[in-house]
Amino acid sequence: MILKRLFYKIKIFVLKSYLRFRGGKLFFNPAVKKAKRLNKKTGLRYRVFFFKGKYYVCNRREVRNLMSAGFLQRVKLEADLDKVCFFDTQKNI
Repeated sequence: MILKRLFYKIKIFVLKSYLRFRGGKLFFNPAVKKAKRLNKKTGLRYRVFFFKGKYYVCNRREVRNLMSAGFLQRVKLEADLDKVCFFDTQKNI
């Protein structure tokens, strides 16, 4: 019983550390650069999201694909997307 709790706490600590590392500036800045580059190239609005330990750069069509895949199940409106995204090429949040 005690070993299970200890193993669980270690597992949570490792998971938090991993997500903190993957969610840091080391991975965020290249995603923002990619979004800006794609915005200049295509002229579409791109957003940066963080799901399942990875940053995703998506335009509107790709966001709809993410919604149908189940990544964005609770997001229904465009206003909700602004709350979830970390960077938006149109608004420069």
